[in-house]
Amino acid sequence: TQVIQSVAEQTAISEDELQEAYGQAEELNLPDYAAEGPEGYLFPSTYRFEPDAEALSVLKTMVTQYRQVAEEVDLEDRAGDTQYDPNEIMAIASIVQAESGTVDDMPKISRVVHNRLDIDMPLQMDSTCFYAIDDYGIALNNDQLAECEADDSGFDTYYSTGLIPGPFVAPGEDAIEAALEPEQGDWLYFVATDPENGVTEFTDDHDEFEVLKERFQENWGGE
Repeated sequence: TQVIQSVAEQTAISEDELQEAYGQAEELNLPDYAAEGPEGYLFPSTYRFEPDAEALSVLKTMVTQYRQVAEEVDLEDRAGDTQYDPNEIMAIASIVQAESGTVDDMPKISRVVHNRLDIDMPLQMDSTCFYAIDDYGIALNNDQLAECEADDSGFDTYYSTGLIPGPFVAPGEDAIEAALEPEQGDWLYFVATDPENGVTEFTDDHDEFEVLKERFQENWGGE
């Protein structure tokens, strides 16, 4: 939705035209593994389009850019060296992209995701729940958590185990690399203790995790 809004604002193409083009998944030259459609595969970059560019051409260009980057990072072959297929790697990359305050945090957040998946622990990512309930924010409140629990899209990661169905934001190259090559570590938790300054802290201890959450509350002043 945000990608379509952004393109519409910066071109002469309407949101309706872009939404119609978005629905023509078979025309967008998506990779075979993009099982859930174009979500997450409209690569974030800077593009130049002619004033009379058509909606389908614009979105297809963004997918083509994704395919080029995927080839450059050797996504399919490197995914084959993991226990995840390319769409699952992109799903992990989208979580990394959405949850990271800085590029430096990305390999560590990827490790948390991998570690939780390895032990069948719920991912409990606020970003996926915000996506599920079509909302935005830094941290879920109780009402939003309840709304997420009622969701059955597969993005309700507080209440189900396993990986989400596919990418829900369009990850950049750094996030894709992090998904493929997580940093070594035992971390199971992370908290953006100072979101405004991009500070995220990691731990493998649940009690320390609770302390980090308190630090977040003190810095952010949220619910």
